[in-house]
Amino acid sequence: MRSLVVLPAVLLCVGSGGPALAGEIVYLPTGDVVELAVRPAPLPPVQLGGFAIRLLDGPAPAPPPFVERGAAALPLMGEALGDPAKERVAAARVVRRFTVGDERDRLRLLRLRVRYQDAMVARLNDVEIARRNLDPGAGATALASRQRGAEWEIIPVPVVEGLLRPGENRLEIEVRPSSARLMPTIDVGLSGGFGPRIVRGPLIARVAADRATVVFETDLPTVGEVRLAGRIVHGRAELSTRHEIEIDDLPEGGEVRYQVAAAADGIEELGAESSFHTAPADGEPVRFVVYGDVRTGHETHAEILRAVEGEAPDFIVSTGDHVVRGTDEADWQRFFSLAGPLLARVPYYPVLGNHDLGVASGSERRFEDVFALPARPADCPPGASWYSFDFAGVHVVVLDSNALGDARQLAWLEADLTASSGARAVFAALHHGPFSRGPHGGLPIAAERYVPVLARHGVALLFSGHDHIYQRGEMSGLPYVVTGGGGAPLYPLKCGVPGRPACTIVDGAVASASVYHYVVVEVFRDDLRLCPRRPDGTAVEECVHLPLRRRAE
Repeated sequence: MRSLVVLPAVLLCVGSGGPALAGEIVYLPTGDVVELAVRPAPLPPVQLGGFAIRLLDGPAPAPPPFVERGAAALPLMGEALGDPAKERVAAARVVRRFTVGDERDRLRLLRLRVRYQDAMVARLNDVEIARRNLDPGAGATALASRQRGAEWEIIPVPVVEGLLRPGENRLEIEVRPSSARLMPTIDVGLSGGFGPRIVRGPLIARVAADRATVVFETDLPTVGEVRLAGRIVHGRAELSTRHEIEIDDLPEGGEVRYQVAAAADGIEELGAESSFHTAPADGEPVRFVVYGDVRTGHETHAEILRAVEGEAPDFIVSTGDHVVRGTDEADWQRFFSLAGPLLARVPYYPVLGNHDLGVASGSERRFEDVFALPARPADCPPGASWYSFDFAGVHVVVLDSNALGDARQLAWLEADLTASSGARAVFAALHHGPFSRGPHGGLPIAAERYVPVLARHGVALLFSGHDHIYQRGEMSGLPYVVTGGGGAPLYPLKCGVPGRPACTIVDGAVASASVYHYVVVEVFRDDLRLCPRRPDGTAVEECVHLPLRRRAE
């Protein structure tokens, strides 16, 4: 009998899928023992790299069968197949069995908790219930179509007629590695529920002086509503898993307490009570926070969220890269598990980062479906994201730096800024900025095409991210801030700090630091105050006062 051997190139699955929710039946806990089988494949010479591994996955006259390996404990790290210098794990299959009793007729949903790298196909009693990163026609040793991160994903599986059997049931998970790994990893759990759950939100969006939009999602199709003091605002009458409910007749600049509810087949799910503030009258002080580039920096992000909550902002603007892979639903689930409580109280306006990009096919959703954005321009193509919004006389433009070459965006920007001539202050944000002393540097197209338009219309500040640093300056008549310190690994500055050469970059920078941070902006009647702060609230630099830019006559 061969023993289990951990190969150095294997990424270990660790952690927990989280405790079961109240009212759930746990059929399979995570981290348990599974029945294991593996499919071996020859290991190419290391110097050939991932491309050679892909070549080996072409048509084969007789693909190797699965080889039973008996019981194995999860998290599954890998199985050595003979000589680990010559073989890799092309696929692994784990089987877990569970018993369903008299509750079967009342179950509405199964919740599959799974953490895998990099492709996964789940079958329940030989019925496919989930597939990720592997085409249905893929060969027996085909690799995952792309790499996947290490976050847990919770997949809702509606219980339809015949899916579950009385007594013993069989869950089978097949996993495949990408070309970057020698073998896949997997951990899995399963629970059952009798009614719907609110799985994302509520999120507050599109807040104005007398109205706002509440957005939330459920794992089963439901009818949604928002409960306020003295009234209930209903969503659409038809069943849906996504609910966007607009509330009007709200008090200007006042606190609104609310609670969301979702119901299906007589079973109701209530969200936690929360509150938000509507926008004050035009001309009143406005306070907002800007930060960005979170990716996998969850601990730092959690610290920043706590600090931002203490700042009591009117709204938040991101500078992008909320997750490491926008195509991984698990990454978005982790992001909202951290940010959700704050986003239930403060409107959040996201910039689309390069890591946020996803392919809208299968289970993947576009950025505009993940967040509740203001109305995008009619000619903004699917998957792109540029828009603007107003708050108490302040106008904010959000650009998509992944599509700066699209002439429609530049034309829209010119028209939008012209139409906002009555705003007391205008701000702009994008991901790839025109100026930066981080390793990415400034984006030439942003500096050449967009900065002149923003400066000509008197934009007070341009915010960007992408480089995980803080930088402030003014160039070509446009004040700017790079704020990419939201949790992703910090980047070194290229110049101007100890151990680096003197700066020869002409970018008008007056302050820079490689530090985790967020930025507080306060807009007053005649000027604004900018305060960059670390997660513990200490200053990155002293607060600075800047004028509200005025358009040239």
